[in-house]
Amino acid sequence: QSATQAATQAAPAAVAAGPGVPTIDDGFDGSDLDPRWEVLHENPGAYIVDGGALLALASGADERWWDETPDNLVALRAPLDTPGDFDMTVSGRLEAKTGRDAVWLGLYNGPQDFLAAQAWLETGGCGAALKLSIWNQRVITGDDRPVYTVFTTNLFDKNWVEGICSSQPDGRAYADQVLAELNRSGFDLTLARRGFQYTATLAMDLPAAGEIPARRASFTTRALSRVAPFGRPAFMIGQTRGAQGETAGEIDRFVLAPADE
Repeated sequence: QSATQAATQAAPAAVAAGPGVPTIDDGFDGSDLDPRWEVLHENPGAYIVDGGALLALASGADERWWDETPDNLVALRAPLDTPGDFDMTVSGRLEAKTGRDAVWLGLYNGPQDFLAAQAWLETGGCGAALKLSIWNQRVITGDDRPVYTVFTTNLFDKNWVEGICSSQPDGRAYADQVLAELNRSGFDLTLARRGFQYTATLAMDLPAAGEIPARRASFTTRALSRVAPFGRPAFMIGQTRGAQGETAGEIDRFVLAPADE
């Protein structure tokens, strides 16, 4: 058990009464963001709303939620500070251009205080792997630095792909086809809250290859705990450290809704 989990689980369980989780469904129609959104650390030359999608570029390899000033972090102006189970999803496309590309979705209070789902690429000796993380970061009273808990799964290691270093069958070639689908048919990234627990889910269409049939696949992380409702629903196209070049992505729908009973 991490320091973050211990601290959150030891906190009082009482939560102030509120109106409950709102329903928001934004398809990014028109030529500008809905007034409910605010763009933090705005770089106007790196995003645009057009054709039913928010198109965004990221560069500089410091476009992560724990960085002080990540460009174009899109957040609702009102925090989600009421209790209740919910599902929050962004749907879109991501070009796997740098091997360090990322999409973030979650609840954001700042670089030291957030809980987020992250779908991202990490490149090693056998090429780029697609990974899914759930990340909880906060400052514990009396500590100078934030503490965090993160669970990460490599979806290209005996999950969606047998292994990108394998040759029988050719895992690397099939992995590259999967990465191409991130941009062709897109993805759904979801952060879900059930009680005090949060999970991240990535869903996308996997292509056919040889004897492998085309199919819809999804993966859900282990759960992280956080007691008090907090933070502004937010998302961002980003990069991880070491990226060379520019990441391009689009978000064509954001949905926040109370979870089905």
